[in-house]
Amino acid sequence: MGAVPVADPSRRHAKRMLAADGIPSPIRKLGNEPVVAKLVAVGPDHYVTEHYVGGAY
Repeated sequence: MGAVPVADPSRRHAKRMLAADGIPSPIRKLGNEPVVAKLVAVGPDHYVTEHYVGGAY
């Protein structure tokens, strides 16, 4: 919350601590990294990902 402006002019230039932690996500917990799909070359400098749909790729 260090980026929130302070309305009190006497406290405006006081040192504030910036958060160095990760910002919690409403979707994933911290440390839960998403699975990255494998890229497949389908042409020169053109890659697509494999998507798992209904039991087949």
